[in-house]
Amino acid sequence: MKFLTLSSIFLFLSFHVFAQTYEQIDESEYKLIYKYSYKLDSTTNKMKTYNMILFVAKTYDIFLSENMYLRDSVVNLNLQNKVPDELVSKTIMEHSGGPNYFITRKKNTNIFNVVNYSIDGDWEYSDETKPVWKLGNDKATIAGLPCQNAYTTFRGRKYTAWFSMKIPISTGPYKFFGLPACIVKISDKQNSHIFELVKFEQVKVPVIQKNVKTLKVKLKDIKRMEENQKANKIEHAKDWFGNDPEKLKRIIDKYNSKNNPIELNF
Repeated sequence: MKFLTLSSIFLFLSFHVFAQTYEQIDESEYKLIYKYSYKLDSTTNKMKTYNMILFVAKTYDIFLSENMYLRDSVVNLNLQNKVPDELVSKTIMEHSGGPNYFITRKKNTNIFNVVNYSIDGDWEYSDETKPVWKLGNDKATIAGLPCQNAYTTFRGRKYTAWFSMKIPISTGPYKFFGLPACIVKISDKQNSHIFELVKFEQVKVPVIQKNVKTLKVKLKDIKRMEENQKANKIEHAKDWFGNDPEKLKRIIDKYNSKNNPIELNF
């Protein structure tokens, strides 16, 4: 019988993180922080909320969770002997959770590169896409900025976005861009995925990314891969907790409750 405790998971993650190396892929010109609120389970009203960072850099727009950015930054400094191991462990504990993707889009293109980091294996894909927008006539003040609305349908969801000419950069969170100015807020019709700008600053910082060996996959294969990963996790849970039916049911229910991805179709 196999048991996986929280401490053993933490030890595995710590080893995995300390074993990483990083490279600088760009230097930022602007840093935008968005609050991302979303439902993992479409059948409930429970929302998860994490901060996400959008770096508008010299060559790329780069989008990742703030937790990932903080973890990677501290580990990278540790590898240069600039911070102690204890700070790395503390940062990993205090800044866990959140989306595990790292998205880049080269300037003046519609091509995204997406890397998904997972304890089950890291994989990446290329995605050539651009939302088709319809401008609205409504005005509102959001995050202290005068905004105008716009609409799009993207990967199975209908969205309303608000952009502000006060930030004259045609960019936005996740894979949303192409409006006359920066997207300040965007939400789907069901309000199950909401990005809202909370901070904007002009700042030059190095943007780093993990050096990892990834499995290259095609966009059309992603749903199948995600389903296979979930099935594998459920099988492992059966191995670990097969003699505890109540706990096993809670774990399987938790995996099955993750039924509300931001992209419903490709």
